Amino acid sequence: MMTGAKVPRPYAALLALVQPGSIASESDAAVIQDQIDRLIDKPERTADEAALLSLLGDLVQAWERDRFDLAAPAPAEAMRALLETHSHSQQDLVGPVFATKSIASEVLSGKRRPTYEHVARLARFFHVSPSVFYAIG
Repeated sequence: MMTGAKVPRPYAALLALVQPGSIASESDAAVIQDQIDRLIDKPERTADEAALLSLLGDLVQAWERDRFDLAAPAPAEAMRALLETHSHSQQDLVGPVFATKSIASEVLSGKRRPTYEHVARLARFFHVSPSVFYAIG
């Protein structure tokens, strides 16, 4: 018998616990953001926790889109912001995302657009939706 080990909760149980819904107020947004922060602060997330994090992020994004008329950042800007937020360097993307340092440099400087494969890898690396890395408009 294992003692002290936490059994990962399945997605349905996580949904029941968090009970996410449409955001209608600042207080709703604060509750969702608190849940996002808890998930982001975990050193490791299960696939179900990552799915919940994505859902919560989508809810906040939809609420902010309705409240603020902000242009989506360019893919390079989004990557730089995520690197800073997660205390990563450009070098951390070489291997998991980009094949070489020069490709990483060109994409992060905006001289080269990320490929579909780069976008998929970036989304997995940062645990965000791939849409973050597509310039809209």
